[in-house]
Formats: sequence, structure tokens, C-alpha cells
Amino acid sequence: MRTPSNWNSALPRTETDVISPILDSSILDDMSKVADRLQEDSRERLRKMTPAERLAEALELGERGIDAYAAAHGIDRGAARQRLESTAQRGRRRSRVMRGIVE
Repeated sequence: MRTPSNWNSALPRTETDVISPILDSSILDDMSKVADRLQEDSRERLRKMTPAERLAEALELGERGIDAYAAAHGIDRGAARQRLESTAQRGRRRSRVMRGIVE
């Protein structure tokens, strides 16, 4: 009978204990093939698009990203955009031109 002192004995002790059965199977090979195929399909679709279509798609993805960020953080779209923009600017050095404008 398992007692509270040995309940964890049946659990894997490390990440390797959890991942090893997966690594030993062909599941990863199949997953890799699927990922490669999806990536190739995506590249082919992009090759067929005009530059204007690619730009429109990139802008749309950005807009959906803002919506997803807003939903995940429980804030409105404007606040999400502002947070993302300030995060993107953090750590960047201002150019001499911008220093003259901002200061």
C-alpha cells in the first residue's frame, strides 16, 4: 500500500524520465515530418503572394497579435498596443536625431 511518504515514488523524477519514452519512439520523427511539410507549404504560399499581399498579411498578423495580447492580459486594445510599443522600445538607444526631438 502506498503511504504519504512514498506517494511520489511512482512519479518521474526528472524531465528526462518524462521525455525518454517519447524520444525513444518514432513520434518525434513523425512530428518533424509534419512540421517540415507545414513549413514548406507556408513558404510556397508566400512565394505565390505579391509583395503587397505579404505586407497586408504581416500587418493583419500584427493586429491579431495585439488582440491576443489584450485578451490574454485582460486589457483593452489601446492599452495592449501601448504596452507592446513601450516594450519594443525598452533597451533601445535613442539616436542623436531622436534625442534632439524628445529632450
